[in-house]
Amino acid sequence: MARLGHLEVKRQGREAARTAARDSGLAALREALSPDDVEAAWLRIQERFGDLFATPGDVKPLRALTLELAVRGKLVEQDQNDEPASNLLMRAKARQTTHYGSGRQGRSSAETETAMPFDIPDGWSWARMDEFCDIKSGVAKGKNLQGLKCQDYPYLRVANVQAGYTDLAVMKMLPLPVNELGAYRLVKGDVLLTEGGDWDKLGRSAVWGGEIDPCIHQNHVFRARILDQGIHPRWISSFTNSPDGRAYFQSCAKQTTNLASINMTQLKICLVPIPPKAEQDRILARMDELMDLLDSLSESMSGQSKFAETFAAAAVHHLDV
Repeated sequence: MARLGHLEVKRQGREAARTAARDSGLAALREALSPDDVEAAWLRIQERFGDLFATPGDVKPLRALTLELAVRGKLVEQDQNDEPASNLLMRAKARQTTHYGSGRQGRSSAETETAMPFDIPDGWSWARMDEFCDIKSGVAKGKNLQGLKCQDYPYLRVANVQAGYTDLAVMKMLPLPVNELGAYRLVKGDVLLTEGGDWDKLGRSAVWGGEIDPCIHQNHVFRARILDQGIHPRWISSFTNSPDGRAYFQSCAKQTTNLASINMTQLKICLVPIPPKAEQDRILARMDELMDLLDSLSESMSGQSKFAETFAAAAVHHLDV
């Protein structure tokens, strides 16, 4: 027992050293001022990955930080030849007026005077969600449909919308008047955002891939349809799933006991940083590379952890014998 106690003290010491080194590496990455600095900090973490991270769960802060750096414009270099984001927003506004009427209502002084959450690179623009998206709530369950010609359609619930992807393993059906299908039918590229529930569900988002058609969405899932092809749906989903996006939704959420929710007004006025289209493409490509690398390293770590557990179990069995 004395030896076991000694081993536990040593283990705790190793974990404390690992945590301190990991925090230092993440801090250097967070404080990087340019894409080159980010790349250097990332390489240092990659080279010491096995020393800094013990379990796949330890990697979660690095994933979140990578997403934060992406939406703040620190993963790739800017190119002055890119079409500025302001042009994308002007086209979105014109399309909104043409196809959806005047769109947003006048802003209150509190909304128009909101400080920008962080500095953005040249060529980027801040915009509120309803300035470049058509945002709709979904179908409310339990409505009186007596006397109406209805049909059952597959629909998305909060459980189907995960952070960055849709889980379609379990789909349920919902009756809807056939003449209302057009209002709620999802289109490939729609950004889906959850109204709330537990904190992890608040504003969680994914891009609809059109796997099921027709498919509708419940009223606890908002649909944001982007009005200009120069704004990538994955960019919007990446921002709302990032620490900055999460911070906004948590700051304005209505809380009841352990649950929280956002309403459509809060979603519409959410400020989103918009880069030029070409830069969006470069950032998303780089982000995919880094996330794939983290997946590979985490998978390798899981294999090593399972081997260690098997080895420990065998050793205990030997002692029992």
